[in-house]
Amino acid sequence: DPNPNPNPNPNPNPHPNPNPNPNPSPAPGAYLFPASTDKEQRTATHQLFHRIGHLCDTDTQELDDNAEAVKQTSKANRSRCVRLKVKSASGQRRGRGRNNYGKGNVRPGKHGYLSFVLYKENADTSACVAEICKKSRLKKDSITWAGTKDKRGVTAQRCTVRGRGASEFARFSGPHQGGFRDWNGWRVRGGGRFALGNFAEAKDGLRLGDLYGNRFEIVLRRLRRKEDEEGGGAAQPPVERVEAACAALRESGFLNFFGMQRFGHGPAGRGTADVGRLLLQRNFEGAVRAILGSGPGEDPAITEAKSLFLRDGNLEGSLRALPRFCHQERSLLNALLRFPNGWLNALMTLPKSMLTMYLHAYQSRLFNQLAIERVEKLGTSVVEGDLVLLGTTAASDSGGGFVKKRDRKEVHIVTAEDVGEGRFGMRDVHLPLVGFEVELPRHAVGERALELLKLDSLSIADLRNEQQHTLSCGGDYRAVMCFPEDLRCEVVRYTDPDASLLDSDWDRLMAPKDTPPPAPQPPSEGENVELGLKLSLTLPSSAYATMAIRELTKESSERGGSSYTNTNDAGKRPRDDGGGDAGAGKRAKAEAEA
Repeated sequence: DPNPNPNPNPNPNPHPNPNPNPNPSPAPGAYLFPASTDKEQRTATHQLFHRIGHLCDTDTQELDDNAEAVKQTSKANRSRCVRLKVKSASGQRRGRGRNNYGKGNVRPGKHGYLSFVLYKENADTSACVAEICKKSRLKKDSITWAGTKDKRGVTAQRCTVRGRGASEFARFSGPHQGGFRDWNGWRVRGGGRFALGNFAEAKDGLRLGDLYGNRFEIVLRRLRRKEDEEGGGAAQPPVERVEAACAALRESGFLNFFGMQRFGHGPAGRGTADVGRLLLQRNFEGAVRAILGSGPGEDPAITEAKSLFLRDGNLEGSLRALPRFCHQERSLLNALLRFPNGWLNALMTLPKSMLTMYLHAYQSRLFNQLAIERVEKLGTSVVEGDLVLLGTTAASDSGGGFVKKRDRKEVHIVTAEDVGEGRFGMRDVHLPLVGFEVELPRHAVGERALELLKLDSLSIADLRNEQQHTLSCGGDYRAVMCFPEDLRCEVVRYTDPDASLLDSDWDRLMAPKDTPPPAPQPPSEGENVELGLKLSLTLPSSAYATMAIRELTKESSERGGSSYTNTNDAGKRPRDDGGGDAGAGKRAKAEAEA
């Protein structure tokens, strides 16, 4: 019966329970089983009802010490009960169907898509989306977005979901009780938080890469002169010099390197790029062991758990010791437990996006090395043999980022006639992310690309995997130079090292209305006045703000700001690194980022 009487008899719960109030009162159309701390028993109940019919659904209701229903937590001593809910005749869960929009709710658009803004702090985009999907009972790939934002940034980005109304995400938009300014956001594992807002109808869902670019707001604190200059390391630079450096960045741009975030920190120097190299070499055992290796800053308990397999070959012991949240490592070990020595089978249990990330990281490292070669040997002018993409907006307008296959029209090899007539500028010059579907430059840089592949025991043919297309690298094109748009700089002075010099969206929302910002106070006698720089700029898709800052400050993008000293000789294989010198030909040597 799709509409049963919620209380068909005086005692709907046939199981005796000594507690006076063992379960909260069920909603109409729902039945609560007795509370239990036995997870296996609750799991068996869920599985039973999932097998026997489609008119009902189950979930777990958590109870506090007073047997009142509360939000799900990870507390082991909490009682939980299975709630059986009857679906409506259309097969939708009652109260959660797609047409249950509620008063004042934003409905999905004409094509069934709902758009919203995800604001987050100290959390990955994927972690926030996973939390939303878990609490909203959505599939993991239901929510889509155009680009993954850095965990360390305070970011806001547009997301889309199909067939859902805004009321279903109300818990992530504000508190259930009390004022919004008393709310502290929705928490995720690791201490981060996020919030949703700006719900609107959307014509279509977002895909990765469906963005023009990113707008950055950045603060650089405690500006100092260079160490090798007069008063270096202690004296503040003149304001005029800081403004001149910003003007130079606006006019000349910077080398469009991939930033360190692209490569990660792998075990014993093995980052994501080295895993990608091992995949292309068909060294699948090496790739699995590299993924399971320990990186810097890892929890010693996790390192020891993985070493049980890497050192002793103890699969079962390693699985038992690994925490549940190590999804990637557990997926590999579980596959090896089922298929011993099935290294490729184990890799195929990882998400396709993760395998693609490893391959792209290897391509990105090659690009950085080729960009060094291009500027060091050929300068910053267009030369014969360069690659230009005709009819591609990204090449002529945005001056950076990827040009995806579906967006580009024709690859043109620059001729001597083109150079003589000045048809193209450095904004138009591209280098390949090496693959079997792209052209190589017809000069020394193209030859260097083949040399670098050979040093890794690879060739262009090896980049195509006929058996596993997921492990192939077709290739793309990326602009050599990147030019920031709407670059604004403001030199600020401050005395409190912990003072906030830039308000986030959250700060602006929480600020009392109609309250002007406090006027800056003159420093007291004896206070140390520091110099800072507020930057705001727009960069195209896949361009890195860390590389723009590196060019502005002429400092390393590594932690601690150490300088680069590893020079790439022409006949010597560069170290396994991810970056390069961003001096755009202004310095004599090209230096690689260790």
